[in-house]
Amino acid sequence: MISTKSGEKPKPLIERPTPVPQTNSANISVVRLEYKGQPMKAIVYIRFMAFNHYAKIKRILEAHSQWYIVRIDEPTTAKSFKGEVKHFDHYYRVYDAADQPIPYCKFQQLDLFANTMNIPEDLLSIRQV
Repeated sequence: MISTKSGEKPKPLIERPTPVPQTNSANISVVRLEYKGQPMKAIVYIRFMAFNHYAKIKRILEAHSQWYIVRIDEPTTAKSFKGEVKHFDHYYRVYDAADQPIPYCKFQQLDLFANTMNIPEDLLSIRQV
């Protein structure tokens, strides 16, 4: 261990990292390292986010001006990234204005869909099959 003349512990070479605000949607963060107030070098950390099916649906629906939801009363399952399997007695599918199902727009949890779309559940147009 290194000691100083006064017997105090020396400061670490790299002081407390200062995070830099995130600047893009790729979930990249930069940490600036400083020593005695002088910048040293930047380290870039890339965090991979888990896939979010509801966010993908939102991106798909941004290309459609009109759409509606159909509730289909058939059993279905959904598997999470943790490997958990949830069973549902129904599912929802989104259709376009031409009454065609929109690919990848099938989901089970209406509350998560409404939350992701920033639309109150009671304002969603849902049809029963």
